[in-house]
Amino acid sequence: MAYFLSRFPLVGKGTCAWLLAALSLACTATTVHADPATHGSSQDPSSYANVDQFQPSHFSLDFAVNFADSTTSGTITHTLTVLEPGAGILTVYFDVWDAVEVSMAEFAAPNATTELDFAPVEYAITTPNPNIGNALAVALPVALDPGAEFFVRFTYKSLPETTALDWLSPEQTAGKALPFVYSLCQMNFCRDWAPMMDTPSQKITFDATVVAPKEVTVIMSGTETSKADYNDTHSVTTYEANLKIPSYQLSLAVGGLERVALSDRLFVVAEPPYLEAAAREFEDLPAALDFSEDYLTPYIWGAYSIIVMPPSFPWGVSDVMS
Repeated sequence: MAYFLSRFPLVGKGTCAWLLAALSLACTATTVHADPATHGSSQDPSSYANVDQFQPSHFSLDFAVNFADSTTSGTITHTLTVLEPGAGILTVYFDVWDAVEVSMAEFAAPNATTELDFAPVEYAITTPNPNIGNALAVALPVALDPGAEFFVRFTYKSLPETTALDWLSPEQTAGKALPFVYSLCQMNFCRDWAPMMDTPSQKITFDATVVAPKEVTVIMSGTETSKADYNDTHSVTTYEANLKIPSYQLSLAVGGLERVALSDRLFVVAEPPYLEAAAREFEDLPAALDFSEDYLTPYIWGAYSIIVMPPSFPWGVSDVMS
């Protein structure tokens, strides 16, 4: 688990704006139909994903962080399983907002080889309900039996105006030397980062491969599994999360970050000007976690990290699972 903490308390109009936006959405949203022939489900009126027919179980992100133009670009591959019979259900629906450009959709089914044979398929983006974004419909090339597993891969780009990622200039950070980007997928903003079945009714595992400039550190929800040189100027960092989470718990922070260990499983992550003070602030956390486990249940998430965010971070606390 990781917690994003603001350097300063959240006060004033930011909180009010968030509450007003939430109330506006609740008052104006229309129901997403759960007809098997169209988008939506019986489980979540705020998502176009037809999860009554197709269940997501995993996704793989492979993307680059581009500070020069405040974008991310790459692919996301969804693993899905057919739930209901019906040869007429040949469309899988995903969620996207306006700041996600999709340039290709591909389909693959498991075969005898370890390499998946992806082939381009038709897709279309419509806006049945602008309050919840856009419906991304992918046409399956074949009818699949219940229980069959298949894969849908999108090539995408998130644009600077995305609501899921906030891009900070060096002047907005504590160190004043490097740019910074962080994600905030709550409430339903993950669909503005990449195409998603963006509904908390479904929990999934994920893995990620992230290319970023060498001078910055990549932190995500999940467990870091490797870091290596990508080329002369960039590194590639991989993460995986083997415990299921809803899509809104996906998180990313990339910037001039350093990590200090409070124990073998508790870490504080911050920019260098904040790191020493942050470690002192949270030095009692290992004992608190041990006490909590004795009183409740074992902590199953592996590493527990707290990220102290730059001074311009406008939120209070954001918790994300790893």
